[in-house]
Amino acid sequence: MVLLPGPTAGMRVTAPEAVPPDVVVPCAIELSKQERNALERAIAPATLEHWGWVAEANGRVKTDAGQAAYPASYLTAIQKVLRH
Repeated sequence: MVLLPGPTAGMRVTAPEAVPPDVVVPCAIELSKQERNALERAIAPATLEHWGWVAEANGRVKTDAGQAAYPASYLTAIQKVLRH
């Protein structure tokens, strides 16, 4: 568990590996317009294409060399955050 500094001081965050992959973790945060735009750009097809990356159906992002740039569920997790 990690205690976050700054405006999120006191919030407790559990390491991702401590949460089983099939468990839904509630999230009640508000994103600023800048944060939302950053996430949208991070997963935009134009961004992936620019870097030569490929999105897989499971949300993993791979480089043009076939290495995982981001793990499975990366894209799908960001998409879920942006929908809410």
